[in-house]
Amino acid sequence: MQLFRIHAYEVIPQRLSVKKIIPSGGAFNADTAFTAALDDYIEKAKLTEQPPVSFRSVFVDGATIGTNLVRDRIRDYTFGKPPTAKSAAVFLADRLSESMDDRSVSCLLLLAVY
Repeated sequence: MQLFRIHAYEVIPQRLSVKKIIPSGGAFNADTAFTAALDDYIEKAKLTEQPPVSFRSVFVDGATIGTNLVRDRIRDYTFGKPPTAKSAAVFLADRLSESMDDRSVSCLLLLAVY
C-alpha cells in the first residue's frame, strides 16, 4: 500500500467550552521514516485482516436511507479533491473535539489514506 493523503490536527476537549476553537493542523508531507512507522503499525495491527467496513449509502426508491455526517465526511476525505478533503478533515477534527469534555486530554488526530 502507498500513502496517498495525510493530515494531522491538534484536538482539544471542547464539549463544555463556551468559545469554540477550530482545531489547528492540516496536510503535511510525511517523510520516509514517518511513512515507514505507519506502514509498520499497519502490519503489526493486522489492519488488512480486520473485517471490512462499508461507507456506502443505501438508496431506496431514489432516497438515501441512513445518512450520517461523519460517514459522509470520511468518504469526502478519502475520495474528494484536496479542498474537499481538507474541509472534511477539519470537520472530523472539530466533531471529535466537540465530543470530548474535560475528562479527556488534548490529542493528535491523524487521518491517512492509502
